[in-house]
Amino acid sequence: MICQVNGYLQDQLPVPLRGLYYGDGLFETMRCEAGDIALKNLHLQRLVTDAARLGIALQSDAAEEELEHFLQAIDHNGQADGVVRFTLVRGGERRGYLPEAEAESWRILQYFPGLPPWGADIVKTVVAETRLADQPALAGVKHLNRLEQVLAGRELARFGADNGLLLDYRDCLVCGLDANVWLQLDDNLVVTPNLQNSGVAGVFRRYMMEQLLPRAGVQLELRRLTLGDVATSRGLWLSNAVRGLCRVQSVQSVADWPECDPLLPRLQGLASEDLNTRRL
Repeated sequence: MICQVNGYLQDQLPVPLRGLYYGDGLFETMRCEAGDIALKNLHLQRLVTDAARLGIALQSDAAEEELEHFLQAIDHNGQADGVVRFTLVRGGERRGYLPEAEAESWRILQYFPGLPPWGADIVKTVVAETRLADQPALAGVKHLNRLEQVLAGRELARFGADNGLLLDYRDCLVCGLDANVWLQLDDNLVVTPNLQNSGVAGVFRRYMMEQLLPRAGVQLELRRLTLGDVATSRGLWLSNAVRGLCRVQSVQSVADWPECDPLLPRLQGLASEDLNTRRL
């Protein structure tokens, strides 16, 4: 693993106390292919925007400069394809919830070699029993507190599933375990949850909403979704910035889609063209 902390390469990771004690921070997980980051600008924009929501100081120019420096270090070490994680943790060593106003934040970059396939099918999916709690102040933010996903992940392991669908306490579909969710309702209509109360507003989700779907001439709606919508849909997709846009083949006890609708391969092809990704 290659690691950089606040702009300097390190042999080992520090232990930022507020991250350890409270999960007081954010992270971005980025696909690094041929030495470049897919959707790099959107990752940096989200990191800066979410840092402002949490009141963690982060300058966009500094974040970009440190990421570029890290990519050069990766290249110097002969690495090309892997996952880069940018973790931002609020600074301070004082005990207690109240942040220290002048403490410098921790900016930690890590590189993990190897990439998952881009756009590969997700064969088996289940609905997790773990429900997502409402917290509009944190809705959409990719913060370090992921215990709900950890609990849901343990469920998936018991079922041998490739991924899972997470609901809230109103039985509304919110997301996949580590992905945003999309339903195709007809030839030209795709819907996705609005994430007003929970869930992470993914970088690939934003790319789809602002660029990919408009380019393809596909209509998008943000609405409340249930498992009933899943059962009657023409297809279920999961997306994140590392794996891209993936087709779900089945959701246990809910629905199966033995064939792929032509719309999805068209969107996957356009995304690969836009982002210079390839199926590994």
